[in-house]
Amino acid sequence: MKKILLFSSAFILMSTTVFSQIRLAPEVGLNISSLRSEVDGTKADPAWKAGLKVGAAVDLELTEHITFQPGLYYSVKGGENEYTIFGVKNTTTFMTRNLEIPLNIVVRTAGHGEGAFFAFAGPYFGFGIGGTIENEDILVHTTDDIDFGSDKSDHLKSFELGLNIGVGYELPGGLFVRGQFGTSLANLSPEDQAGDPKNFNTVIGASIGYMIGR
Repeated sequence: MKKILLFSSAFILMSTTVFSQIRLAPEVGLNISSLRSEVDGTKADPAWKAGLKVGAAVDLELTEHITFQPGLYYSVKGGENEYTIFGVKNTTTFMTRNLEIPLNIVVRTAGHGEGAFFAFAGPYFGFGIGGTIENEDILVHTTDDIDFGSDKSDHLKSFELGLNIGVGYELPGGLFVRGQFGTSLANLSPEDQAGDPKNFNTVIGASIGYMIGR
């Protein structure tokens, strides 16, 4: 994780000498997320949870209408899943705190300084840094810190590879709003766990930000 964060920071700094126009885009928004889960081939009934997303992207101009946007965000995701096993209902609620590095390509309908619609897509790398897991059935209600790692005793893998797509609008003065959809591309559950669980994040988000720069 440290190596990837250092590489990303170095890449952004070096990019300032390569791209013709560079802008900083601080942003804050809301995630509505669920954790799609399956255990022993049985899919859970998911429910959605709300969480904060805050951070910034660097907007690097490739052409007048196309930019590259790497970023760094603090993102809260979660979900509630309900299983019924042998007639007993069990509810598991995850809330995870993550650092995310999206690498988006953005296509705009007009150049900078003009009002423009835009669309974007790209991969993201996520790193779990904390969170809680809550289990409840008719007899027990427990809340524990999430253990991130690749061991079968851990709750979730610490690394997430995902895909973002979205659309938005930027005003001539630099204020912008956007919505996006994101999903995990690989199973977040460690291997060799009992029941062969499969977990994937699904996130719908909306945010507001401001473009700063020349």
